[in-house]
Amino acid sequence: MPNTSYATQPRQNIPGLLVDRSGMSAVSRFNGGKVAKVSTFTFVAANSTAYTYLIEGRTITFTSDSGATQAEIATGLQEAHELDTIANGVAIATVSGNNLILTGREPGRDFALSETDANITIAATTAASNGTNLNFGTFAMQSATADQAEAPTGTNPVAQVMTLTPLAVSSAEYNVNVLLEDGRTITANFTADGSATVSEVVAGLLADFNTNAPANTILASGTTTLILTAEVLGLGFSVGWSSDSAAVSVSVVETTANTNGSFDRDLIGVLERDNSVGLVTQASGGESTGGTSYSANHAMSIVRKGRIWASVDDTVSDGDSVWVRITASATETVGIARNDSDSGDAIQVPGAFFRSAGVSGGQAIVELNLPA
Repeated sequence: MPNTSYATQPRQNIPGLLVDRSGMSAVSRFNGGKVAKVSTFTFVAANSTAYTYLIEGRTITFTSDSGATQAEIATGLQEAHELDTIANGVAIATVSGNNLILTGREPGRDFALSETDANITIAATTAASNGTNLNFGTFAMQSATADQAEAPTGTNPVAQVMTLTPLAVSSAEYNVNVLLEDGRTITANFTADGSATVSEVVAGLLADFNTNAPANTILASGTTTLILTAEVLGLGFSVGWSSDSAAVSVSVVETTANTNGSFDRDLIGVLERDNSVGLVTQASGGESTGGTSYSANHAMSIVRKGRIWASVDDTVSDGDSVWVRITASATETVGIARNDSDSGDAIQVPGAFFRSAGVSGGQAIVELNLPA
């Protein structure tokens, strides 16, 4: 009998693997994925005319009477469809107004469908889909259906931009005060010379502002206007100004409004690894291997509180905040974790932090504390 060896140390850097179960909280959802094919028929009403379509090689026919209506044709074809056990086993026929609707009985399965006359038009309302696999160690969001989850989608965050245009007044003092939404303030001060110009005032305020501004807050730029841009997408701020001269005025305009990134529905957490998914046992008696994702309609465990190995697509450090990708290119994955917004393609997860370092294409420990 072959010997079976077991690892003596806990595995690491495996997507979806729990670091420990202390304080861990998880919920169960199905990977709502497979979609049934839906086709909609419209008709041109013609008296005493045969209407025929084929579904999976089965011919369905109805002949209209001398006072044909679209509703009559739809109902007649529905009844003929239901009498054919094979056709009825492939799709459910229903009537909606003047239309016949065929809905596949098996989600994810396509079926052959065609018409044989010009009085019938068939539109593909919904294509059959086998859904999308959700990878272990990525984030999942609540689906519209209560017991299902899906890859995260949402509204991308947008950086707030404020533009200040000062009136040049010689020997006047200019004071700009920025209040961040987290309560911090940034100030900039400049005193014009005896021949003040707008460019001089803007340059003086810009230099002082960027000297005083903490990293990853607000960046000042501009030549004839002072442009204040949030360096962190979704970071809101307000702007005030003052002067020792009543002749001074400063126009303050919000050029781009702050938009906080938000998920379309509640973010549930990180998909926990299930070693029984795609399990393959080695004939030699060696260690078994499992899959890397949950397929459509599969039950999933999703960690809301605790520490878990998550996949990352950027270099991250211990203590960094956690962001989740909602927009992905062909080489990226929705639901993967990173430590910034990636120019608006990711949304920050409240109360979540990386608890180890990681590199793009690898994994890092994420500590979650999502509300119950």
